[in-house]
Amino acid sequence: MNLNEVTLLTGSDWQSYRLNGIEEESIKEFILDDRASNLINIPVILVGIGFLIAVSSGVYFANLMQKKLRSWEKDKVSPLPLGNPQTQLSWAIAFLGLCIFFSGALKILEFGTIISISIAITITIIPASLMWKVISNLLVEVDAGKVKEIDEYF
Repeated sequence: MNLNEVTLLTGSDWQSYRLNGIEEESIKEFILDDRASNLINIPVILVGIGFLIAVSSGVYFANLMQKKLRSWEKDKVSPLPLGNPQTQLSWAIAFLGLCIFFSGALKILEFGTIISISIAITITIIPASLMWKVISNLLVEVDAGKVKEIDEYF
């Protein structure tokens, strides 16, 4: 079957392609290849992946903190040091997920790739380092026995 012209939806625009002497199988292959290349570049996928990474690592980090606080409460085991590899890795992965999430969201808003990554790194590193400092100070207070109502913080 030969077609003279076919109209396809690619991206957000309808585009017409003039096809002279191309068989139906070649057209199907072209359409499938075009869809596959568009799926790889969709920033919405980055947003979803970043969200999943951030939430799962954040929940893991919260679970680690909860275990530290329970062992401090029951057995008087110091919650310090905060910077063991498990907590650092889960914290870093959670904020990496946020960085992926923000860069995908900025790409949806038509920012360039380098700009969106730069902004995403900036808006994740600054709060991550500030929050890490707050949590470490809180655990120092817990270890010293100065904080009595820890349930208000977590």
